[in-house]
Amino acid sequence: MPPKRRLGEILVEAGMIDDFQLRSALSDQKRWGRPLGVTLLKLGFLEEDEMVRVLSRQLDVPIVDLRSKRIAPEALSAISIQVAEKLRCIPLFKKIESGRDVLYLGMEDPAAKTPAAAAPTMPSPMAVPASWPRYQVSRTAGTFSAM
Repeated sequence: MPPKRRLGEILVEAGMIDDFQLRSALSDQKRWGRPLGVTLLKLGFLEEDEMVRVLSRQLDVPIVDLRSKRIAPEALSAISIQVAEKLRCIPLFKKIESGRDVLYLGMEDPAAKTPAAAAPTMPSPMAVPASWPRYQVSRTAGTFSAM
């Protein structure tokens, strides 16, 4: 398996940021301790939707856009609110893949924590992260906490 490419390298190769922006962001990241993606957004070097697309490719996770979708009740009941808060995720939908139940979890930062931590609390043995823009989180989180 080839080594994972770093986010900054991917963004520079794609022409989304230049070397100077990357160096500035890395310096800011070192100073404040924020993840590089958050730093790039705060500095205004990237739009959030662009970042989500790149992270999706880098981490090999699907992108989820919930603006026009409803979350299925069976997904919402698959994990507890406490686990969702701990993982900073929202259960999105369940699917059967290769004979196994799979729960897709919308995560602000799918690289930060593994969704496998949710597995002991769910009837489904497999959880898969999905990336989504943070601006969709607060609207969707209200749906989950209302259950």
